[in-house]
Amino acid sequence: MGITFILLASITDTDQGEKISRATYGIRDESWSDWSMSEWNLVQGKNVAFALAWTAIGMVYLVIAHFANDTLTRSIDEPAEIWHERNLAVAIMEAASFVSAGQVVAASISGRNSTSFSEDLLLSAIFFVLGQVLYAACFVAFKYVAAARDFALEEELLQGNVAAGVSVGMFQVSFSYILGSAIYINSSLATVLASFASGFAILSAMRLFGDHVILPTRALNAEIVEDHNWGAALVIGAVELSTAMTIQGWLGWTCDPSSEPIWDQLKSTTYIENAFNFRMLIFLVSVPPFMLVAKYLFWLPMTMATNRQPLNSTDETAPEEEEGVAMPQFGVSSTAVHVTTAGSGTGSGGNPCVVDCGAPLPPPPAPPGGPSLPIATPTEEKALAQDNGQRYYDIDYQLVMLDNKAVAVAFSGHIIALGFIWTGAAEQPGAEALAYYSDYSYGDQTKDALIALTFILIGQLLLVLSHLIIDRLVFHQISNAFILLGTAREGNSDSCIGVVEAGGAIGSAVVIWGTQYGWQKVSTTEEYAEQIGIMLLFFALGQVILVLFMKLSMAMMHCGDAGDPQEHVLHGNNAIAIRLASDIIAISVCIGAPLRLSDSVFTVLLYSGLGGFSIFLSHYILRAMFMPRGEVLNDVVMRGRYFKTAWGTAALEGVCVIGMAKLLTTFLRDCGCYSQFASA
Repeated sequence: MGITFILLASITDTDQGEKISRATYGIRDESWSDWSMSEWNLVQGKNVAFALAWTAIGMVYLVIAHFANDTLTRSIDEPAEIWHERNLAVAIMEAASFVSAGQVVAASISGRNSTSFSEDLLLSAIFFVLGQVLYAACFVAFKYVAAARDFALEEELLQGNVAAGVSVGMFQVSFSYILGSAIYINSSLATVLASFASGFAILSAMRLFGDHVILPTRALNAEIVEDHNWGAALVIGAVELSTAMTIQGWLGWTCDPSSEPIWDQLKSTTYIENAFNFRMLIFLVSVPPFMLVAKYLFWLPMTMATNRQPLNSTDETAPEEEEGVAMPQFGVSSTAVHVTTAGSGTGSGGNPCVVDCGAPLPPPPAPPGGPSLPIATPTEEKALAQDNGQRYYDIDYQLVMLDNKAVAVAFSGHIIALGFIWTGAAEQPGAEALAYYSDYSYGDQTKDALIALTFILIGQLLLVLSHLIIDRLVFHQISNAFILLGTAREGNSDSCIGVVEAGGAIGSAVVIWGTQYGWQKVSTTEEYAEQIGIMLLFFALGQVILVLFMKLSMAMMHCGDAGDPQEHVLHGNNAIAIRLASDIIAISVCIGAPLRLSDSVFTVLLYSGLGGFSIFLSHYILRAMFMPRGEVLNDVVMRGRYFKTAWGTAALEGVCVIGMAKLLTTFLRDCGCYSQFASA
């Protein structure tokens, strides 16, 4: 992913030939067509040369950042822990380090080339060093704050605590997202430093919000250190990452003032004076309520698509008979999930709840000695006895009390999806952003913010609708009941269902991001209704393309000797789940980009078709690249040996395919900076 960020930065902000115009043509001996074609070929040649040069420079920066970041954890020998000890916690932290470094490096080398390559190189070096220093400061601050709350980060990582790796990794990636965005938007040191301070403070505040509001039952650090609950750490990390994505959407980007001297660019405060405004404050205050809404909207598709009978806990004496109350036990038959409250066993003293799952599933293997079930503490007995089973539709209950990894992964995907929706509605593209901000009354800011918030709410409702569409039309054999009940029993690896649900949420949100019009100005009710209507139209088009592609993808997997993908997911095959999730996200990237940059149905259909073909082709190319020596080509490349059984190789394949899809979208040019050059 770090390399993908660098490649995107190297080839995205290239010269699009805006200076090739009649005004610059003037009076020449050669014809306009010959001259313009010659100039365009020259521009393209320079673009290729600059892309190769900046990619090489970015790779060097990435290697330097890797070694620099490893010095932040001196007590950990990362290569030894990963290669010899197979320490997944350290591996997650190292992966997050690469992603974070890739974001900072990509921002450092991005932007239009000025008249002097040496000036561009100097600016990139300055911001790379500054970005690394600020990243290190954030990491050290996180480590000391955690230590003050009995969370010894390096000690937990050395013990293989995956929750610790997820916690620090998600925070660092989120912070780097904000830092990289600040470096990318312009070359002002004041903007970067302000984003560093405010970003760290906002992420820390949202971490507390997640700890006390999203998962209030037990302190997050206790869940990480004592219970090694990586599901809880992942959810809070998703809150942080989603917040970082929303902050990036608030910062209006502008064309780089490349004609100014370097020192003037570095000391400029124009952007920070205009961009950090009342509108941004409205958005900031709105983030926690929308997160809270998402906490409850997440369950809406479950209640609409799942037939369940609520637990009818009439035996009020059972919790008082013992000092602790056993949590509900989960058994799986061939057609239904049976939930039995404490004390029922096989007799008549309990209260069974049967949830029809609509698909056969063999019983999961029971661990030696039977399932290990958590026990409620005395302080939790009253709430457990009085909730009448309704707390099954509660994030805190599922993650903290039941340690349900499927819900953790699925809900994390839902929260990250919210970040895409926020970005789509709130971001301010265009070359005129600075001029626009310079004369921006409080009334106009409030009006624009409310319009964007309206589109965000519509986006959240469309996310619920897309959840239902994907579940009914794509994964119709997989019941949402398994997300609620499938992972509470130890030994049942149904967390992969959460992976599929998370992929569906993120993919749908990327499509919704492409349809958002919240950033456009509207002055009449008719324009407002027109934008909402177009948004709904393109959402429907995107959903149709997404469903058709996934139907084709699953059919090809079935024909490729992999069997029915949904059956694999029901049997706990995480590799297949990752493949399905990554395909959803990849095709959504190919759908969302043309939706964002064009209102042409033809462009959307054409690019979606090209993207779908590229995704299928990428799978085979990547398998051939990573195929071990001595293996049969047909077994590995065509039938997917290793890639359909090992989640690690499937994750590698999925990340690469998503990266390829994103690289493909760089050929669609955003003309936000076009007017500035065309009028020159």
